[in-house]
Amino acid sequence: MPGQDRAASAGKIDFKREIAAYRAPRGAFEIVDVPRLQYLMVDGHGDPNTAPAYSAALAALYPLAYALKFASRRELGRDYVVMPSKDCGGPRTWRCSPRPATRAAGTGR
Repeated sequence: MPGQDRAASAGKIDFKREIAAYRAPRGAFEIVDVPRLQYLMVDGHGDPNTAPAYSAALAALYPLAYALKFASRRELGRDYVVMPSKDCGGPRTWRCSPRPATRAAGTGR
């Protein structure tokens, strides 16, 4: 794949730059196709600003995200930038995920 060759020669894959759905143009609305990817995710309840479970979830999530990143680099030869967490919930429920996991964009592996 052309994107994979470019990413391999440049080092790390940065999904925020490689996948258009992760970029939002300023001052414009667009319909985007979000590709199927694998994510790490935790669900919870409570205010993310005060719930101890939220902090514990993030504390557990990032070491796992980085372990997968380094395993991907070591075992598959693919390195990527770990994405920042995304809080997909509201004040009473939350989901957070550094995204995506080990699947390189467009490879299906």
